Amino acid sequence: MQTRRTKRWRAIAAVFIVIAGLGLVSGCPDGTLLDRGGEVQDDPNGTNGETEEPETYTVTYDGTGADSGTVPVDPNSYESGEEVSVAGNTGGLEREGFAFAGWNTQADGTGTTYGEGDAFTMGTADVTLYVRWDEIQYQIGGVGPAGGFIFYDHLDDQGSLHPDGWRYLEAAPVGTEWTEKLWGGHGTAIGPAAQEIAIGSGAANTAAIVNALGAGDYAARLCADLEYGGYDDWFLPSKNEVEAMYENLHDRPDPIGGFASKAYWSSSEDSGANSEVPAWGQNFTNGYQGTYNKSNSEVITRAIRAF
Repeated sequence: MQTRRTKRWRAIAAVFIVIAGLGLVSGCPDGTLLDRGGEVQDDPNGTNGETEEPETYTVTYDGTGADSGTVPVDPNSYESGEEVSVAGNTGGLEREGFAFAGWNTQADGTGTTYGEGDAFTMGTADVTLYVRWDEIQYQIGGVGPAGGFIFYDHLDDQGSLHPDGWRYLEAAPVGTEWTEKLWGGHGTAIGPAAQEIAIGSGAANTAAIVNALGAGDYAARLCADLEYGGYDDWFLPSKNEVEAMYENLHDRPDPIGGFASKAYWSSSEDSGANSEVPAWGQNFTNGYQGTYNKSNSEVITRAIRAF
């Protein structure tokens, strides 16, 4: 015979069984809950023992117009607040007419500039560092990028770059010049394409002469084929270019360039009726400009380049 107390304990036990079957009993040691199928559910207020990885960021280097060389590569990933050490020009980046001047946070150089070994604190975004280039300012009589001598500055003379985009004219060093070389093509008129005399016309004159005369051992061809100082864009100067070379390098208290006291060829063919015979030259003894027979072996050849 059941007592009233026994009936009461059986009722309480039944309630617990129902609650457990509904998955409402907690008590798992990791703070999770049991669903009605007995599976573990995530605790919305816990982490189930896992640690969230912090966000990381990268540093990329950009060559920004470099003609040669390679950019540094930073393989690291940085957390916000971590210090970054800036690389140097480890890959030898170069750009003609400019000098490497560090790294900048903006491509146009208006941001923050860093040098090798400088440090900055990583923020909350990837960082790109761009090369900062400083334009090299050459002086008349100074050494040019090819190891020759600067003898003309178009920006200084005319207030702007040449229409072809160059600023300076550079004369090759004395070790490259040729003696006893003819202008070439005696008896052949090249024509108007090789008769320009202005500063800026030497390259076109040279190309016209080489196109007309082809292979050979003559002044324009020798200049066009010259490779020196890492450059192969040399040419025979025009009448006014060789005059500027004389005035700015040789006709001064401290002559520069090792020029001989003789005549030097220009690439400007005489435009007179007898153009198959003479071409213009510059006398480095007295500054006289005149025409010389194309077969004259006493006139010296010196190449120049524009950049």
